[in-house]
Amino acid sequence: ELPVAILAQVLHARGLGAMDNPTVAAGAALTAAAIVGAAVLFSRQSGKKAPLPESFPFGHSYTYDELAVFDGKSRPKMLIAVSGKIYDVSSSENFMEGGYGKLWGGKDATVALSKMSLKPEDVNLASWSDMDEAEKESLESWEKHFAKKYPVVGTLKAYTDVFGAIDIGDGKPLGGETFGGGGAAEEKSSEEPDTTASE
Repeated sequence: ELPVAILAQVLHARGLGAMDNPTVAAGAALTAAAIVGAAVLFSRQSGKKAPLPESFPFGHSYTYDELAVFDGKSRPKMLIAVSGKIYDVSSSENFMEGGYGKLWGGKDATVALSKMSLKPEDVNLASWSDMDEAEKESLESWEKHFAKKYPVVGTLKAYTDVFGAIDIGDGKPLGGETFGGGGAAEEKSSEEPDTTASE
């Protein structure tokens, strides 16, 4: 719309009668072409994504693109989404040193966790409402596990757009027993449940 509006102004300024002159008409055409070209270039440049900040404030509503950079490599921190909450799992060696982190770091692991799946195609899925009872029970266990161990730093926008706002409180981990119930002595070995059945 911008090039058309400017072209109309140019033609009006030159006078419609002047367009009968071939030289004036050619000049107007060149002017219009230059304006259109500049507008297209501007629109392409303005369409570029701005670089994401190094961090976001507590309680931020993350898009998938924003979450993706917190994979422990693009940014020092590793964040994982589970049931709409964004957890900071940077304190976990199991995540930061590979394994689960390579699969779920910077992603929504909700569906993958419900299926006890290590398949890359099961991350960042929005089929949250399609779970059967067994998958819901599995996900509930994971939710409790993450809530007890890791701080919540924000929410996943795609999830809250479907299910509404999520109260994350002060974001602090709830503490208490996790999978295995062995406390600190068993923390590393029992940090995550066995998902090998779904590999």
